[in-house]
Amino acid sequence: MKRHSRFYTRSVLIAGLLAASQGALATNGYFSIGYGGKAMGLGGATTANPVDTLAASTNPAGMAAVSDGFDIGLRLFSPIRSASINCTGIGACGQRVGDTSSRDLFAIPSFGYVRKLNDQMSVGISVYGNGGMNTTFDRNIYDEVFARVNAGGGAPFGIPAGATASGFPNTGKLGVDLIQLILAPTVTYQLSEGQTIGISPRLGANVSARVVWETLPAFHRMPAA
Repeated sequence: MKRHSRFYTRSVLIAGLLAASQGALATNGYFSIGYGGKAMGLGGATTANPVDTLAASTNPAGMAAVSDGFDIGLRLFSPIRSASINCTGIGACGQRVGDTSSRDLFAIPSFGYVRKLNDQMSVGISVYGNGGMNTTFDRNIYDEVFARVNAGGGAPFGIPAGATASGFPNTGKLGVDLIQLILAPTVTYQLSEGQTIGISPRLGANVSARVVWETLPAFHRMPAA
């Protein structure tokens, strides 16, 4: 009887822990899980399992196992990003100051081609977008929080044009824009049955790489010490 009771207790505890668990709040940075629709469908597990002409993005030698031809794809990436600063603990804010990025849809292209020259050699190219990530905050939350702190939670001094409804400044935009296009020309050579080598230099082109960080005018309004 005790054995069944322990088993029941453990089962309930395990079920409770599983029910209380949360999803991991993490990303791969500006690297994609996979490149191409098939790779995305496999969760990026294509290093030893090449499925299309985007194989060179993870394993150049994998291009030798792909049939002649080309692939074209377009991925629609729609992340939701937000940022906030908690200044309630010092009495400067009644609530967190934050904003949500105004752009939430990005198109990431991919293209690949491969052709066998003979029984041992093949050539091809994989072209794919990397990055494609952008944040566009129409509210300069740092400047606004600084003005609130500087004013001690009351009315700030030197409010510039573009103030928010609360009377605190909204002096510019914050954000980052990173778009990379990677070209991977590839040559493969089959040494023996089941053994192939591949060479694939990565040629990167920054289509766009910029940081939008307008200055904090509140600092310029500070009186000299």
